[in-house]
Amino acid sequence: MGPFLHQLVPGAGQVEMVALDGDSFALRRSLWLATDRAYKQALKSYATKQAVLQRFQETQQIDDFSREAQVTAIDKLVVLDLGKQDWPALLKSLSSRYRQDPALNSFEATASFGATNRYFVNSEGTVLRRGSLLYQIEVRGTTQAADGMRLEQNYGEITPNLQEFPTIAKLEKETGKLLETLKQLRQAPLVKETYQGPVLFEPKAADIVVSDLIAQNVIGTRPDAWWRDRHAAMVALVHLLEVWAAGNGEDVTVVFEQPPSPPIASTVIEVAHAPRPRRDAADDEIVRRLLADAEPAAVRVVTSDRWLADRVHATGATVQPAAPFRAQLEEF
Repeated sequence: MGPFLHQLVPGAGQVEMVALDGDSFALRRSLWLATDRAYKQALKSYATKQAVLQRFQETQQIDDFSREAQVTAIDKLVVLDLGKQDWPALLKSLSSRYRQDPALNSFEATASFGATNRYFVNSEGTVLRRGSLLYQIEVRGTTQAADGMRLEQNYGEITPNLQEFPTIAKLEKETGKLLETLKQLRQAPLVKETYQGPVLFEPKAADIVVSDLIAQNVIGTRPDAWWRDRHAAMVALVHLLEVWAAGNGEDVTVVFEQPPSPPIASTVIEVAHAPRPRRDAADDEIVRRLLADAEPAAVRVVTSDRWLADRVHATGATVQPAAPFRAQLEEF
């Protein structure tokens, strides 16, 4: 007996057992049955995708080149105002607080400011100009518990102007809270027994728990425990995005917090990652790309992270919650 492989769907296959004793009729019959099954499976998959595509097709066709009235809206040209604050000295002062806790692994303060003036001009005479400002500061620290567990905490603010930027007193106060929280987490007693009872989650963690565990059970989908094999989860996500992008004609970029190992190649979508792996590194890379984009308003970011969503909105881009977008992926 010997194996015969035929492809059912991209990236999957099925093993067929055929006779290798010189009986051409038996071999021909096995090949025919295998081919017939693969053909029928392909027809079924094609019909399913056609049915899904019809759900998103518009019944009313709109003219591609409709005439629109000329519009002129030119906002005031925005200029970055850094005020009189010595920003390098402020960041150095905040980050120097690490001296208060020798057990810290890292402690850093970063700030980024941006002024963007976007222009739109078309052949009908419309001229638009819109300006936006972005002021961001973040303080981040890491430490390690006695059992080796890595502990991270951060504090940050994003404002559309310098007037709403937090005061030095507030920044110093929040930095002190951050240091105290890291110390308390490091000194927290270990849970030696299995705990059964209520658990409270912070906002960011609550989003993930509700989306990946509770919501999936409500709609009848079993959580796939992606965290047990992160690389396999990355590969699966890239494959789903490839199918969705090809079916919708969309340009898609997926951003990971660290480079996949081994690398994941795709000719359909862009697979990107943050420059260096750390907490929220992918969020920072997404915001950096939006700030560098000439038309961030045309970009849609899929996330259920409220902190990232606020940062995305500040750049002019739009946000789509992860749960409904994942439902779209699973339909393809």
